[in-house]
Amino acid sequence: MERKQSLKKILEEKLKSENKTISDLVENRPTEEELRIVQDDINAEIKRKYEEMRRNALANEEKEKRDSSSPQSPAKRKDRGRAAAAVRRLRLPRGPLDRVHLLRLDLAPPPVTAQEVVRILQEKVSLEWEFRSRSRSRSLSPGDRASFSSRHRSPSPPSFGDSSRFRMPAAPLSGTNKGAQLMQKMGWSGTGLGASKQGIVEPIGGGEVRDRQDQYRGLGSTVDPYEQYRRLQYVGCPHKVHFDTWGKSDRLLMSTRENVFASLSANSGQIVWRRIQEDVKGPVISIAMEVDDKALYTISSGGRVVRVWNKRNGALLWQKSISEDVETSVQPSIVLSEESVIVANSKKISCFSKNGDERWARAVPYSQWSIIRTTNTVVRHLSIANGVFTVEDISLSMGEASSRRSLNVKFTSIETCAVVRNFLICGHDDSLLWVDFTSSSLNVQEKKLGCNARAADVLNERFLLTKCSTSASVFDVLQTGPDQRLLIPHQIDSAALNGNFLVAVSGKTLEVFDMTSFRQMFKTALPFDDRNFAPIDAVYLSSKEAIEMLTVGRDCRMEFIVIDIAKSSIASEWVREEGLARIGAVEMVDLPLSELQQMIEDEFEGGSGDVMSSFIRRLISQTSQMQKWLMKTANQIFSFSYMITTRTTSFSKLLDHVRLAAKASSHRGEMLERDFFNLRKMLIVASLDGVVFGLDSSDGSIVWRHWLGDNFAPLISSFGATEIPLFIHRSTAHYQLPGLASVVFRDFSSSAGVLVFFNPITGELVDKIHLATPISRTDVLNIVGKNHVNPLLVVGQNSQVYIYPPQPDEILSSAAPVYLFNVESSRISGTKVNLAEKKIIKTWASDLHLAPSEKIVIVKGKPRHQKVHSQGRVLIDRNVQYKYANPNLVAIAAIDSIHQYLSIFLVDVVSGQMIHSARLTKAAAPVHLVHCEHWIAYSYWSEKGRRTEIGVLELYEGSEQSNKDRFDSFAPTKQPPEVVSQSFIYAQGIEAMAVSETEKGLTTRSLLLALPVGGIHEVTRKLLDATRPLELTQEMREEMMIPYMPEIPVATEDMVNYNQTVHGVRGIKTAASGLESTSLMLAYGKDIFFTRLTPSGTFDILKDDFDHVLISAVLFGLITGSVISKKLARNNALAAAWT
Repeated sequence: MERKQSLKKILEEKLKSENKTISDLVENRPTEEELRIVQDDINAEIKRKYEEMRRNALANEEKEKRDSSSPQSPAKRKDRGRAAAAVRRLRLPRGPLDRVHLLRLDLAPPPVTAQEVVRILQEKVSLEWEFRSRSRSRSLSPGDRASFSSRHRSPSPPSFGDSSRFRMPAAPLSGTNKGAQLMQKMGWSGTGLGASKQGIVEPIGGGEVRDRQDQYRGLGSTVDPYEQYRRLQYVGCPHKVHFDTWGKSDRLLMSTRENVFASLSANSGQIVWRRIQEDVKGPVISIAMEVDDKALYTISSGGRVVRVWNKRNGALLWQKSISEDVETSVQPSIVLSEESVIVANSKKISCFSKNGDERWARAVPYSQWSIIRTTNTVVRHLSIANGVFTVEDISLSMGEASSRRSLNVKFTSIETCAVVRNFLICGHDDSLLWVDFTSSSLNVQEKKLGCNARAADVLNERFLLTKCSTSASVFDVLQTGPDQRLLIPHQIDSAALNGNFLVAVSGKTLEVFDMTSFRQMFKTALPFDDRNFAPIDAVYLSSKEAIEMLTVGRDCRMEFIVIDIAKSSIASEWVREEGLARIGAVEMVDLPLSELQQMIEDEFEGGSGDVMSSFIRRLISQTSQMQKWLMKTANQIFSFSYMITTRTTSFSKLLDHVRLAAKASSHRGEMLERDFFNLRKMLIVASLDGVVFGLDSSDGSIVWRHWLGDNFAPLISSFGATEIPLFIHRSTAHYQLPGLASVVFRDFSSSAGVLVFFNPITGELVDKIHLATPISRTDVLNIVGKNHVNPLLVVGQNSQVYIYPPQPDEILSSAAPVYLFNVESSRISGTKVNLAEKKIIKTWASDLHLAPSEKIVIVKGKPRHQKVHSQGRVLIDRNVQYKYANPNLVAIAAIDSIHQYLSIFLVDVVSGQMIHSARLTKAAAPVHLVHCEHWIAYSYWSEKGRRTEIGVLELYEGSEQSNKDRFDSFAPTKQPPEVVSQSFIYAQGIEAMAVSETEKGLTTRSLLLALPVGGIHEVTRKLLDATRPLELTQEMREEMMIPYMPEIPVATEDMVNYNQTVHGVRGIKTAASGLESTSLMLAYGKDIFFTRLTPSGTFDILKDDFDHVLISAVLFGLITGSVISKKLARNNALAAAWT
C-alpha cells in the first residue's frame, strides 16, 4: 500500500509539471499546446488537400477544352457534357486559402473548436470522394460499372466518427474491403463505428461482436432466410430476475439454472446479450448475482470465480478467482456495499473493491448452508452445520473477525429458512422460529402458525411470506420479530411484492393486494390453457404506470404480463419456452400426405377392379388435383396484391419483395403436409422439465405443446443420468390412420411409471396410463401389431412385463423372440422375454471383472431402423471383405478415473459371447461412443498427450460370409471376426457425437462432433477409416485411398453451423430425408440447431448452377438435326431408287 502511495505521488508531481491531472490522463484529455499542434497539422492537411483538388479541377477543365475542339460523336459529346457539368458542380473557389471563410482556422476570436475543424475537413474530403467515384464510374464500361457498384456496398465517403478523437482522414475504402461491407450490414453508415450515437461508453466486447456476426453473416444484400430459423437460442429456467431500466429501454437481468447470465428486452423478450458460465454439477444452483446502477456482479463455477459485467452490452469489466477447491453442495452468495463486493463460497470469504482490487480474504469452515449480510462496517457470515447456527462478525475494512456466536437449533429443513432484516426465520412443523443474529446472545423465539410451513419467501427487506398446504401468511418483520399482517385462506403457488402492491398466484387465479391497507384490490384469471398450464413457481414485479409481472412456471415457461389496476385487467406481452433449453429426447416424424398425394395412393390401392372403375378413379383424382391447383394459384395471385410493395425503382428490390411475399403467403395458414423431398419434419422433443413440444422444422415454431402434469419426474438410468424416453409407435406412412407416439416418465410422489400416448402431428392426447410399479426398462418392439402399431414393452421393477397398447395373443405368439441386456455394476446378463406369457427368462450371465474404481458409463447398441446397404467391402485386389454386421452387438465403455484407463467391450446380447475387448491406458473422461453398421467410434481425453483422441474399431468376417440371408447369433462363424483398430488425434474437445443417417444407407456416412467452442464439425467416414495405409501403392492411388495421418484436420468449412454457434450441446439427432444424398440433423442443448447434411454432395438432384439453357439448346439441336437428317436420308434413298 505504501508503494502504491509513493508511485501515485510521483505521478502527480510529473503531471503537475505538464499542467495535467490524473483525471486528464485517464480521460485522455489534451492540453492547449497539444490542441494547437493538432490544429496546425489539420490546417496543413486541409491546405494540401485543397491545392490538390484545385489542380485536378483545372487539369480537367483544360482537358475538357482540348476535347471539345476535336470532332466527337453525339453520344460521346453527351457524355462529355455530363462530365463537365459534374466538374462545374464540384469546382471550388479560386484564390488563396485565407480567402475561403469556411476554412478559417486561425486562433484569433472567434475560436474554432476541434469538432468544427474535423467537420469542415470531412466535408471537403466528401467532395473529393464523390468526385473520384463519379470519375471512375464514367470511365468504366456498362458491364464493369454494374460490377463496380455491386462491389462498393458503402457508397458514403469515409468518416472520422467522433470528432473529439482528432483522427486524420483515412484513404477511401476499396471495393474489396469485406470488413467494411460487414460493418455496414451491422449498422455502419460510413461515419465511424457509431458508438456515441448508440450511447456506448465502454469498448464493444468480443461477445457482442460475435453476436452481431451471428446475426449478419454474409455480405449479400439480404440475410439468408434459412439462417434466420436454423438456430434458436435460450437462456434456461430463471433463478433470479432483476428489472433494470437503461435510458428508454427496459431490461430483465437474470441468472438461470443453466449457469447463464442474460439480459432480455422487456418489450419483446428477445435476448440482448447472454453469457454462458462453466457447467458445475451439484445439488444446488452454483451461481449468484447482484446489480447496482452501473454493473452486474456475479459469482459462478460453484463459487470459484467472481465476474463483473457491463449491464448494457454484457462486456466483461473484470474477473477474479476466489478459490479452486470448493464444495458444490453449498450455494455461493454475493452482496454489495457502498464501495465493496463481498463474495462467499463453501470455504472462503473474499472482499473486492468495485474496480476489482482484492482487499482481504478469509477462510471459513464447511457448512451445509451459508449466507452473508453486510452493513457499513461489518460483514456477517451466517452458517448452519450439523444443527449448529453460527454467526461470525468480520470487519469490512480489514477482514478480521470481531466476534463469533453459536446456537443449537432444532430446524433441519434449510428450504423453509430466510433472512429478513436482522432475523433468521425458519418454519418448523406448525411453528415459526426466528433468531436475532445481531444480538450478543443468540436466542430462539417461536410463534405458532396453525399449519405446517412448506416454504418461506422473502418479499422485500420488510415482509416475509410463509406458505402452507391450505393457506399463506404475510409477516411484517419488525425490530421485535415477525408480526402477521395478512392471511390468505388458500394455497399460494408464488407471490411478489413491489412498492405497495402484492401479487399472489394460486393455480390460474391472480390476486392483487394493497399492502398499506392489507386488503385485496382485485382478483382475475390468468390467460392460460387448461391442458398446458403448469403451476407458477416464481413471480417478479416492476411497478410503473402499470404493474409489469414476469411469471416462471414449473415447466420453465416465462410469460411477461402487464396488470392495469385501474381497469382491473391483465394482458400477456410475450412468452419464452425456456424448457427447450433442457431437451432430453428427440424424434423426427414425417408429415402426413397432402390431399392430392392421398388421392394418388388411393388410386393405386383401389384393388384389382375392372378397367372402367380404374379409369373413373383416375378421372376423379386428376379433376381434384386440377381444382386444388387452380384454388392455390388464385390464392397466391390475390395475396400478392397485399404483400408486394412496388414503391421502388430497383428491380432487384422488387424481386426481393416478390420472394418475401411468396414465402409469407405460402406460410400463412399453411397445412402441415409433406413436401416433395420429405425435407420438412415434425420435431417431437421432450423436455426434462415435463413438457413435450411439437416443432416445425421449417422455421422452428412451436406447433403444439403438452404439459405432462404436476407430479412429473424424469426416469433415472442405471448410470445415474436423468432420462425421458420418447417413442414413435405408428408413423404417418399409414395415412389412413393418425400417428401415435408415447413418452415415459415416473410419478414424483409414488415413483410409479406413467405412460402418455399422443398424436405426434397435432399433440392430441390419446391415452394416459398410470402403472402400479416403477419402471426398470422400456423400449419399442419390432413386431407390427394391430392397426400398424409397434407396441411398447415395459418391464417393471419386479420383472413384470407390460405391453401397450395390448395386442392379440396370435400376434404375440408368432412374434420373433425379444432379448434384453442388463447391466448391474460389473455384472452383465441377458434375458429372453416371452411375450405371450409375459415372462422374463434369464439366458446367460457374466462378469466383466471391473475394478472397484471402474464404472460403466456407456452402453450403446445399433439404431433400430439403421440400414446397411453393402454387406462387404471391395479390396484393391478385387476381393470382397465382408462386414461383421451383427444387429445384436452391444458396445460397452467403462472408465477408471483413478488409474486412468478406458475399457471397451463388444458383447453379443443374444448369446452372451464376448466378441472383442480392449483397454487404453492414460485415458479419462469425457467419453463418447457411436455404434454404426460394422464399426464403432469413441472419443476420450488422453492424459499422456493432453489432447482428445478418437478411436475406431471395424469388424470383418473375412472373405466368406457366414449368414447370407439373416444373422443368427447362435450359428457359428467360419472364422472369428477380424478387428481392425486405429486412433486419431483431434485438436478440439467433444461434447456430443452422432452419425449421419440416410434413407437407403448408400451415402458415405459422416461423424458429427459438437465442440465446446460452439461449432459442429462434420468429419467424413473416409478420414475415420481404420484401414487407411501408411504408404500408398499404385493400386491404392488408383482407388483414391487416403494415406494415414494421425491428425484429423479441423477446417472451418467443415463446420455445418458456420458461425451460428451452438452452446452446451447435450445431444445430436439425425434422420433420413426423401433424398438419399441428404441427411437431417438436430443439435440440442442451450441452443437448438437444425440443418441439412450432404456428406457425399447432392448427387441425386441438379445443382443450382446447372445450365438449363445449354442443355435445352443441345436437345433442340439434336431433335432438329435428326428430323432434317431423316428427311435428307429419305430423299437420298428415293433418288438412289430411281437411279
